[in-house]
Amino acid sequence: MPRGLTPGLQISGKARRQRLLSFVNRTITAVTEQEQVNALWELQGDHELEEELVGAHFARIQQYQGGGIHASDVYEIVLETSRVAYFKPANGLLSPVGKRALKNYDHTPLSTTISECAAWQLAKMLGDPWTPLVPTHGSQVCDAP
Repeated sequence: MPRGLTPGLQISGKARRQRLLSFVNRTITAVTEQEQVNALWELQGDHELEEELVGAHFARIQQYQGGGIHASDVYEIVLETSRVAYFKPANGLLSPVGKRALKNYDHTPLSTTISECAAWQLAKMLGDPWTPLVPTHGSQVCDAP
């Protein structure tokens, strides 16, 4: 766990902002994508939804049939617990739409995944009301369906 922040951090206003900025300033340096993945992996697993996403078996997997244009392939997964989850493989951004989105945001398939996982970890550490605003991310190494 990074020094200075703990899950469900319950401070408010100016103190919260100062503590968060201190954390960000201390940790944003030139690190490799692998180092970022390793750090996120270490933070994972202390939330009941993360444990469920990583540990539950799949009851059904299918291509997501929802509306809209997605930059990545999206799969709808029904877990054995009956929870519906969505899976976006990192290499799913290699479609023409995905490649354009990567270029527009100066991302790689892996940096996109890192950003989404980091947003969840930050929201988890800040606690309510932030946690429910960001989709839960559980990282698991697996092949695309």
